[in-house]
Amino acid sequence: MTEPVGFNKVTCLGNSDTIVGVPLRMQGSVKSRLSANPTVNGNTATLNLVSSSLPTWTGSTRYVKFDSGTKDGSWYDITSNTADSLTINLNGDNLTGAVTSDSIVISEYWTLDTLFPPAAATTDPATTGHAIVASTGTSPIQRRTSILLPDIVTSGINLPASGIFTFKEVLGDE
Repeated sequence: MTEPVGFNKVTCLGNSDTIVGVPLRMQGSVKSRLSANPTVNGNTATLNLVSSSLPTWTGSTRYVKFDSGTKDGSWYDITSNTADSLTINLNGDNLTGAVTSDSIVISEYWTLDTLFPPAAATTDPATTGHAIVASTGTSPIQRRTSILLPDIVTSGINLPASGIFTFKEVLGDE
C-alpha cells in the first residue's frame, strides 16, 4: 500500500476571517516501532525504538503519535531523545496498553515560520496574488496579514482572538 501523498489548497477571502487547519504532517516524518514496553516515570515515559538512528533534537518541536495498538491516535510531546529512544511528556495521560512492536510516527510541529516562510512575504500583494503581506508598522492601519488564534476554551459567540500574530517587515536597524 502506498502512503497518501498530496496537498490541500484552501482559498481564504481577503479582508475576512477564515478558520483553517493544517491536516498534513511535515515532510520527513520518521516511522518506527517500540522495541520494549514503555518505561513510565511520573508524568514522563521513555520509548525504546527498533533499530533507529535518530538525530538529537533540541526544544519541543516534535511529537510522537502511536500508529497501532491500544494507544493508536494518541500523541505526545517529545522532550528529549537519543539515537534509539524518546522521552515524552504524558501530560496527565498513561501508556496503559502500549506494548513492544506498537508502531509510532515522529513528526515535527508546524510553526508560523514553517507555514508562512518569511522569504515568501512581500509588501506588495500584487506580486503573487496570494502572498503573505508584511505589515509596514504595528498600528492597526499599517497591519496587513495577521494570524488570529481562536479562543477554543471560552463558550459564547463573537469571542475575541486568544492570540494575534502580525508579520512585520524589518528594515535596517529598526
